Amino acid sequence: MASENDQDNDIDVASTGGDADTSASDTATSAPPAAAKLSPEARKALTAGERLAAAKAAKATQKAKKAAARKASDEPAPEEQEVIEDEVQIRAEAATSWVHDHQATIVKVLAGAAALSAIVLGVQYFSGTSARAAGAVMSSALMVAASPVGEPEEGERLRPGEERYADAAARDAALVAAYERVVADEPDSEAAAWARLALGRFKLEAGEFADARTLFEGALGAAEGDLTLRSGAIEGVGFTYEGEEAWDEAATQYERLAGLGGAYEQVAALHQARVLLAKGERDTAIERLQALIEALRAEDAPALPYVRDQAELTLMSLDASLVQRSAAPSGLDSLPPEILEQLLRQQGAR
Repeated sequence: MASENDQDNDIDVASTGGDADTSASDTATSAPPAAAKLSPEARKALTAGERLAAAKAAKATQKAKKAAARKASDEPAPEEQEVIEDEVQIRAEAATSWVHDHQATIVKVLAGAAALSAIVLGVQYFSGTSARAAGAVMSSALMVAASPVGEPEEGERLRPGEERYADAAARDAALVAAYERVVADEPDSEAAAWARLALGRFKLEAGEFADARTLFEGALGAAEGDLTLRSGAIEGVGFTYEGEEAWDEAATQYERLAGLGGAYEQVAALHQARVLLAKGERDTAIERLQALIEALRAEDAPALPYVRDQAELTLMSLDASLVQRSAAPSGLDSLPPEILEQLLRQQGAR
């Protein structure tokens, strides 16, 4: 959304469940999904940098285990010291490469995961409120969002209300029209607030930051009693300011996000650290990231694996010696393969 929105946000409509809307999928569930191997098709969608980073990280982990297994003396042997230094170098290269190559994709995946959660939850909710005209219109829009694209699969049967679109762009155009219809037909409804949030995400992706901000603020005006909607709208406003490089204004929005409490505090902390880096305040950003990682490792911490991974990888890209990871980046591998496949298709990565 907001990371839940995150969750990501677009994590947003997905955030309905959640757009850190990246953030949305993280806060939408109390526990992260079980790690699963990606299918061959999903792996093809990964960039060379992502695959290289994962391989290097795995190699670093193996070396670390071997080094730990050896009996250590007060002064490590030259060969052992070389292994340790080599591990740090590999991890730094892996983290830097992974963050650089994967940042755009992980943001899309987070936003898409939130959006997918929102689609499922939204169809159920708005279908259950069919007595309201807004509920019926919004259900139709959400069915468009869930519709497949590309060539049909053998034996495929579409659900009522679904249709197959030629590509993601065609589906997006139909989805924008459907959301605009919700706003036009029922402007004061809760459904219209969610539609504005979704439309804001489209404007944000297109770089139309002022228009996106207007839509997010419109959604925020109707979100007093809904934390998911409120967090997604606040996060969206922050993203628009980042797009305009208005860093102080963006930071103010993330302070508002943190004020919602709970898991939103951690999502906001990640955004604030990114803003600090953009402003050149490297040392303060490092302190913020270290505090965030420590908080997320606590036993009673909210289950935000994507936020944790982004914080660790960002910190590793700045100084690999400041963080220890037990495994390769899991931002993608922790998603069920079928969900990742659908998200990659939605975002045009396949």
